[in-house]
Amino acid sequence: MTQRHDLSDVARGALILLVVWGHLLETNGTNGRLYFAIYTFHMPAFVMLAGMFSAAKLNAHDLMIIVKKFVIPLIAFQLAYFYALGIVSPNRVTNLQTPAWLIWFLFSLITWKLILPFAVRVPYRIPLSLIVALAAGYIDSISAAWSLSRTVVFFPAFLLGHLYKDQIFQVVTNYRPALCVVFVALICGAFVISDHVTIRWLWAVKPYSEILNSSPEILYRAGAIATGLIASVAFLAVLPQRSQWLMFLGQNTMPIYVLHGFPVMLVWKAKVLPNSEFAFLAATAVLAIILTLAIARAASPIVKNKQFGRPT
Repeated sequence: MTQRHDLSDVARGALILLVVWGHLLETNGTNGRLYFAIYTFHMPAFVMLAGMFSAAKLNAHDLMIIVKKFVIPLIAFQLAYFYALGIVSPNRVTNLQTPAWLIWFLFSLITWKLILPFAVRVPYRIPLSLIVALAAGYIDSISAAWSLSRTVVFFPAFLLGHLYKDQIFQVVTNYRPALCVVFVALICGAFVISDHVTIRWLWAVKPYSEILNSSPEILYRAGAIATGLIASVAFLAVLPQRSQWLMFLGQNTMPIYVLHGFPVMLVWKAKVLPNSEFAFLAATAVLAIILTLAIARAASPIVKNKQFGRPT
């Protein structure tokens, strides 16, 4: 069990690093091949890990934990990012009912935790969650507001992680070389198709009617979900089983997640990153490492005292 917890912390650390790097890559827009490849799997993997360590019970104590760890930060950072984005990137501001940029994950996580005790009692819950995720795209009201679209589309990953945690780790242990090949193949495939498929399918924010030139729409979403689930499991295989610095990041993912957007916005505003592609990728990678480690080190004492480290 300790080994599995170590691997899960390593995975969280690697994924939060990719989250920060992905947001820094947005400085040059969202059309890059690397950006597309990262979004192919990093959020489904994060959601799957959150499901692995979520309990399918909901009593008064559990509700208080959800309020303390997620609802209060959600309200505070929703307001903070709403204000900050209004200054730095007004085009990203919508309304208070729509998650402010990266805060969508907290909206969705709260919902997943609340419905999990009921979802696990439903027969054929995984196939049903996939059918709902695919069908929801035809309903225009299931969109960015209240993070509804992402909540529905990523819920199969959350449910899969919760129901098959032990089996997933066993598969990773038994088939590591094969899964490494699968992961590399999927990432290479993502680089190839990134010029032909819009990144909006990976964001899972909009209904089908708002994603143009992609027909039949349901197949695009099905492909995105399937790729995300497979790549999420395969991603665990390419990671080292232990890495002290990634484990350290993984134990501090919540403060990194909610805080990194502010320095990232300053980078957007300052426009100090190099223009050449290689230099830009290298600079953003180094900056992502610096930001994640700096936030983790600053927040670590608070995390140790209040158990505020993992968004699960």
